[in-house]
Amino acid sequence: MTDQEQPESSITEEFRILGKNLVDAVHAAWDSPERKRLQGEIERGLSEFQNSVSEEIEHLSESPTAQRMKSDVREAADRVRSSEVEKSIRQELITALKSINTELEKVSSRWSASETNSEPEGSAATPEEPEAEQ
Repeated sequence: MTDQEQPESSITEEFRILGKNLVDAVHAAWDSPERKRLQGEIERGLSEFQNSVSEEIEHLSESPTAQRMKSDVREAADRVRSSEVEKSIRQELITALKSINTELEKVSSRWSASETNSEPEGSAATPEEPEAEQ
């Protein structure tokens, strides 16, 4: 048995060494000057991109066209809120929800009735069981 234990011990030791070497390699790569330089370049690039986009958005939002669009959207929203459209949409939504609730109540009642009918009759379930086994 000593011959069998030696290879297992050797394999275990090699995997331990492999794990240590992988961890060391990852640490070395992470701490490398190249990775740090690349990270710095990416961070600077993203920061410049963010600044450019933010400036452009601010510039566009202050333009007369953007101001008109904002005003038009506000006016349209006010008209919808105060008009018959809102009332109509609300009523249609209520009607649809009532219809869904009615159908769900019917299904629930059928399932409840089915469970009530099948519970007292233990023999009714017996014929179905052999079919499931076949």
